[in-house]
Amino acid sequence: MLKLFSVEGVSSYKDSAQFKRGVLDVAIRKFNQYTELESWYVEKKKGRAIVGFDLHWSVASKQETAATENQLKEITTIIDAVEADMWNYLEELGEMDLEKLHLMNIIQKVLKCRVEVTTTLTSTKANEILQRLKGHLCSLQSQLDDAR
Repeated sequence: MLKLFSVEGVSSYKDSAQFKRGVLDVAIRKFNQYTELESWYVEKKKGRAIVGFDLHWSVASKQETAATENQLKEITTIIDAVEADMWNYLEELGEMDLEKLHLMNIIQKVLKCRVEVTTTLTSTKANEILQRLKGHLCSLQSQLDDAR
């Protein structure tokens, strides 16, 4: 097993428990985190001593839940509101300057979120979009309040 993980010459992994903690558990955790597979191992023992490990893997059941209707509605509502009010935001600032360009950039980011709203949108991704949109909305409102 030490040869498989290229740690056969490392003196700190002479003990099975140390190898398990320092190499095998780390590898299994990373494998599960970064692949769609689920992996685990079973210790082979003779008496109390660990003499080997049986590695196993299978297709994981890490399916994301779909975005809720409330999430989709909130995302669409924010995007529609910014799109409807975008000229009001820009009119408040008067002539073209850096603040206006910044506002236009924020509005553009909000409107681009519309393409992310698909039938395959997951709940996790919907939450990420909502957080971004709420931040953008706060920035727009703050700029508008400062201009008044």
